[in-house]
Amino acid sequence: MAVKKYRQEDIASCQNPEFASWVWQWYKEAQEKDQRIQFALRKAFDSLVAHPEKLRNGREASRLSGIGDHISDKLEKRLRQYI
Repeated sequence: MAVKKYRQEDIASCQNPEFASWVWQWYKEAQEKDQRIQFALRKAFDSLVAHPEKLRNGREASRLSGIGDHISDKLEKRLRQYI
């Protein structure tokens, strides 16, 4: 399966650019450290970029494919820091 390469424009044009950029950052860090969570983070990122609606918080994101409790909690924590 080919992995799509993303650009900043792809992230900026999606409905959830903050969430997508945070998950992408976590994905790249996990990839550099060769951590297994990189695969879950990549799936979460793809779901966020493809989701057509704006999400208000990490709990809403948990309804997307590939985003479980761990990632939604990380998004909630990061969102609190961002606001």
